[in-house]
Amino acid sequence: MATSKQPSHQQQQQPLQSSTLQVDFTWRKWQARITSISDPSQPIYIVDYQGIKAPHIIVKTPDSSTIIGTGTLHPISIHADYEIHGRKGKLKALKRWRTKYTHLSQAFANAPDSSSLAAMTWTSSSNFKTWDFICLDEQQIAVAKFSANMWGLKKIGMVEFLTPTAVSEAARDEIVVTGLTLAYCSKRAVPSFDRLSLAVIDRSHLLIRSAKDGTVKQNFDLASGFAESCRFIKWYGHLHAGQSIVKRGGTNGNDPFGLDSQRLLLADDATILVYDVRRPTLYAEISGATGLTSLGNIEFGRTPDEVMVFSDFDFKIQIWSLITKRAIEVKDPKSASPGYDYRPTSGHLALLIRPAVHDILMVIAPHTHEVLETSELLTIDAQGIKYSPDSNWIAIWDTPSAGCRVLILTADGQLFKTYSLPHEELNLGVRSVQWSPDSEYLAIGDNEGKVTFLGKNKQFTPRLKFVHSPRIDSSQETVWQEEIGPSLARGYAEAKQPAVSPSHETFRSAKESVSGISLMEFNRDGSLIASKCNETPSTLRIYSPRTGRPLAALIHHAPIRSIQWHEQIIDLLLIQCAIRDSIIYVWKASWSSPKIYSVSLKPPFGQLRANWLASDHERIRYMLGNSEQFAIGQLTLEGEEVSWQSIGTFRDDLGPEDMFDEGHSLDLSPVKVDDSTAADISAPGLFTELGLMSTVEDTFHYRR
Repeated sequence: MATSKQPSHQQQQQPLQSSTLQVDFTWRKWQARITSISDPSQPIYIVDYQGIKAPHIIVKTPDSSTIIGTGTLHPISIHADYEIHGRKGKLKALKRWRTKYTHLSQAFANAPDSSSLAAMTWTSSSNFKTWDFICLDEQQIAVAKFSANMWGLKKIGMVEFLTPTAVSEAARDEIVVTGLTLAYCSKRAVPSFDRLSLAVIDRSHLLIRSAKDGTVKQNFDLASGFAESCRFIKWYGHLHAGQSIVKRGGTNGNDPFGLDSQRLLLADDATILVYDVRRPTLYAEISGATGLTSLGNIEFGRTPDEVMVFSDFDFKIQIWSLITKRAIEVKDPKSASPGYDYRPTSGHLALLIRPAVHDILMVIAPHTHEVLETSELLTIDAQGIKYSPDSNWIAIWDTPSAGCRVLILTADGQLFKTYSLPHEELNLGVRSVQWSPDSEYLAIGDNEGKVTFLGKNKQFTPRLKFVHSPRIDSSQETVWQEEIGPSLARGYAEAKQPAVSPSHETFRSAKESVSGISLMEFNRDGSLIASKCNETPSTLRIYSPRTGRPLAALIHHAPIRSIQWHEQIIDLLLIQCAIRDSIIYVWKASWSSPKIYSVSLKPPFGQLRANWLASDHERIRYMLGNSEQFAIGQLTLEGEEVSWQSIGTFRDDLGPEDMFDEGHSLDLSPVKVDDSTAADISAPGLFTELGLMSTVEDTFHYRR
């Protein structure tokens, strides 16, 4: 659909009398009116929403005679297209897990009449009432903000112009078109955890589309009014804090990760709907789950037959079984995450709650949801909980104000030991906790840059302590420093000792906390561990907890972003730093020196992500890329680069990147679940069981 040129629009557009516009939606016409808050009777823009027809958003003049711009979404891409006064552009996603988009602007360029374009960035933030989409210029100064009302049915948002430049007619048109397109795009499609399907709410329908070709796999009817009030769309398979893919595995031995699970949750403030892509009918419905309090969050539990419902402000949590059609209600949970963890082997749920002045650990049985144990904890304010991989132990760490304090409990919640430092030893508290894969060690990273290893065979007494000192001077440790040559080629060179790691003050743009062990990972067999301290964010230390010997220190030109041990080659480590170049760093214990590999990708890169791929006895394979492009590289076991293949930009029909889905799935007739018959049972005041409800008739009508 062609758009008209700007002059015809200038004659009809109302002069702006306020720097804030109001967006009002009419469901009957599926149309929005944008007016100035100082004169809401006179529309400045009319916005038509087209549903499944492209373009999906059409912004017009008040009399609808002139099209100012359009926005087009894609069912198999997280990017969006727009057109303003005949000029086409793209809203390109820079992040996959949070909202961050960019577009090239003519209105905000230094010379609007020239061919130069300004790179604008859209970010977002949200609170209880609004979802704000903020537009930043090239100097990262906020120029405009679109605030979407998460609760509004008619008054759906406000557009606020924050600088004099943004009030100009060209800039205003651009902000309105791109802002509305971004808001509609962000709320419209949700990819499944395995990245094979997309859930889309389209008026009174829930459409399940294939992420491969965009075809509709299922079409579910939604009740009148539910589509506009729906606040949550959650697929089964999302990992919770404190959990790993192994811990989320289902009970089906043939399918340990439940890759066939295709369930999702939809919820407004009163009703939670459960759908299964493989069934043409509503799977289950939970009504009035949170009672008088608002719905804060919903998640699937360890399996797709378990739904966790969090009330607002963490007043309570309900855990529903879609098999037994019953639920338990636990008051005063610590938080949605990381205040709980599942036992890897059996699926028992360990949950932290605080009903009064003390923290309490509650252990809940799988399937039956029977409370097996409630234990009062000797903590000031517990910060997190983790089961050991062998399922025999639970680690709970206290708030930093309590000093370095970690509780070790048995699998059933009985206190076994409390690790803490003597009162005369001042400490800034625990920052991170990690079990070794064989459960032999519990590594505790504190806020002073120390990693302490508690040995299971030594009754969890300190066996080894490693200090991240800025000054490195050890005959057992090799220090490697990144160097950039005259041709801009990167490599490692062995540094003379004593060597000094750059402090966090060198990287003033780093947004992380400046203290503590923020990154700590064991390799697959627990023989090696790599860690980063935020006080020296560009330095990675590698050491062996078994021998107690430091092996290497790697000093880089930029803060370390992530590390990943290889699953098959246990001494092979992949490192990524916070740089804009397509670079990966690789360390292997048997190599004479670490390696740096440059991969040819087309700029601008955005944030790239590196991953190991399946390797064999001759080749090491890795992937580097993002949602736009990626390359696959091959190395010999000695670290020589054999080849790399640049795949180029993703086609839309490839869909988002693949991820793992976990859990298992059981058949269930459609049920309607209600909490109106709640009855108190054991642990009064902490735990409530909600009664068994009756089956209801299915009301879904399938449409071809």
